[in-house]
Amino acid sequence: MDATVQERSLKLAQNWVDGKVAESTSGKTIDVINPATGEVLTTAPRGGAEDVDHAVAAARRAFENPAWRDMNPSARSKMLWSIGEVIEKNLDELAMLESLNAGKTLKGAKNGDMRPAADIFKYYAGWVRALHSEVIPVDGPFLNYTLREPVGVVGMITAWNYPMLLAAWKVAPALATGCTYHAAACRDLQGGGRAGWRSERGHRLRP
Repeated sequence: MDATVQERSLKLAQNWVDGKVAESTSGKTIDVINPATGEVLTTAPRGGAEDVDHAVAAARRAFENPAWRDMNPSARSKMLWSIGEVIEKNLDELAMLESLNAGKTLKGAKNGDMRPAADIFKYYAGWVRALHSEVIPVDGPFLNYTLREPVGVVGMITAWNYPMLLAAWKVAPALATGCTYHAAACRDLQGGGRAGWRSERGHRLRP
């Protein structure tokens, strides 16, 4: 895919909260700049504290939803594996977006960001069924055991240099353990991670 064509086809970046597009409360936007050329790629909503509160509340509702909280381990494992497959299916497009967004070479974005990101989700798909509690031997007539449970909503901030990959490092284990999340790009790279990630529990990658 030609970088110029891809750049011209970019639309307004959007937040994804509670299963739908969400504008910033202030209505303000920020330019997403290609570090390699200094050109503006697109604009993105400039989120504030109120927007974060809305996103975290949505993620909490998703966490408490029985459809997610009571999901069978096999279903959660398949979901994580499918995210990896979707990344692989859209590897060229996602790599091009990451190249433009972070000022990387296309080869570097594909092999150093997107392929590992897909692999991370497949890796944690296997961990879903490997997570279990333990009974610990102790003296006396006692039952001592651990019970591992999801903690709730996980807050995540991706860095400027590997936005998609670092998002995968955080999102995959959070979902694998039954948590939900709110992910945001760092201020130095407001477009970072927007190629594939949206707030809340699920994944929203280009089909």
